[in-house]
Amino acid sequence: MNNLISELIDIAKLPFNEVSSDFKIIMISNKVLHISNFTKLLDYTNQKIVIKVNKKQNVIINGEDLKICQINKRELAIKGKILTCDLGDINEKK
Repeated sequence: MNNLISELIDIAKLPFNEVSSDFKIIMISNKVLHISNFTKLLDYTNQKIVIKVNKKQNVIINGEDLKICQINKRELAIKGKILTCDLGDINEKK
């Protein structure tokens, strides 16, 4: 099913967040991370950023000199030295 959605997005040239309710993470090297379809920013420091991506999961980014360089209603971009990017259950203690 995800392949079909990806093909439709490519054919129609529609933004990912207008076709799917899933979140999408793109990481370029260890310097830039882009998240589409996030739900809420939960924690933000220059060493740790926690983002709720759906009802059950968070994305936890750890690094150095982390900065949110772009944010809007459904997308954000993070720059800095990204050391880890983990998907975790909301009920887990980290």
